[in-house]
Amino acid sequence: MRRESIKRFIPYFLKYKVLLLITFIGMVVSSITSAIIPYLIKNVIDTLIATKDFGNIKNFLAFVLIAVIANIIFKLTQIYVGNYAGQRIMQDIRHDLFYTVARFKIASFSKEPSGKIITRITNDVENMNDLLNAGLVSLFADLLFITLAVGFLIFINPGLGLIVLSPLPIAVIFALYLGNIVERIYEKVRDALTKMNIHMQEVLTGIHVVQIFNMEKGVIEKFKGYAKDFRDNFYKSQVTNVILRQSVNISSYISIFLLVLVGGIFTIKGHGTIGTIISFSSYLSYLYGPLGDLSDKFSILLNA
Repeated sequence: MRRESIKRFIPYFLKYKVLLLITFIGMVVSSITSAIIPYLIKNVIDTLIATKDFGNIKNFLAFVLIAVIANIIFKLTQIYVGNYAGQRIMQDIRHDLFYTVARFKIASFSKEPSGKIITRITNDVENMNDLLNAGLVSLFADLLFITLAVGFLIFINPGLGLIVLSPLPIAVIFALYLGNIVERIYEKVRDALTKMNIHMQEVLTGIHVVQIFNMEKGVIEKFKGYAKDFRDNFYKSQVTNVILRQSVNISSYISIFLLVLVGGIFTIKGHGTIGTIISFSSYLSYLYGPLGDLSDKFSILLNA
């Protein structure tokens, strides 16, 4: 999505700024509580192993319960209010868009093919709906959660944290490289879809002319060319997304291997604990899970 396009949506966002603020607060609190839970569980395990006294872990268990309840409440708030605000914004966009198109001068429809206008009203608006409800809020939540997970890994055990995070920069660099490729491919996908819709609308509108002059074979072959172009570019985008996700999975497997190997050595030598290894495994799943989902959200963002 271009910067100029984003600026056009700012008035719609400002109209529902209170709802978006509530969504943002719910996102931040739910991410923080999710990141705190593995750390609290680590303390429960380490305290239990060190003291073998269940009485000492009551406070930690109480904090875990509070964090879980808070996480559920604020996560539900984020999802419900975020979707509600997104649908209200999309309703306003659809209304304003149709109102604008309905007031176009007749000459405007001769400059722009009606198939292109229909594509913008239907496909592009639906992509914006996906962006608001499934992409944008979740994207910010995932980025925040990834940052918190990295912070806790380094905070709990800096040495072990840096070792298990060593594959992460490679995955990020590779993801950025593939992201540039995917962006160019999605531009071609959008153009091919627009050409297909324009051609289909023009043929159906002037079908009597096509049949009178026996142009059926020509328009069919032309449509096949547009469809093939769309299919090939869409296939490339899906393959690139799969490669991106698998690169994240490979980095995750390497991090888990390093955790088991180096974490075990650290624990034997007294530089780590069993609770640390368990909490690290949770943080790695929290880290690479959203990181893998970023490829899907990035696709939604580009498609919008």
